[in-house]
Formats: sequence, structure tokens, C-alpha cells
Amino acid sequence: MEFDYFYGPEDAEQYQFYRTSKLLINSDQFKDVFVEAKVLWADA
Repeated sequence: MEFDYFYGPEDAEQYQFYRTSKLLINSDQFKDVFVEAKVLWADA
């Protein structure tokens, strides 16, 4: 299967993403938590 918007492995990084909780990003409760800590939590 080929897609017009995907040109090869070198372009694959632009489509990678990490799922995390919206609450973790937007809540005032977590506003003082470093972004790096949030990413580490999302990867767990």
C-alpha cells in the first residue's frame, strides 16, 4: 500500500506522536509540572 503523502522512512518522523492525557496538559492542577515530566508520564 502506498500513500501520496508518505515518501519514505526519512519522512516518517513528521507523523510520530505521543498520546497523553488532555487533563495533564490543560489542568491548572498540573501547571507547575515540567513538560519533560509530563512526557515521561505519557510514555509509561
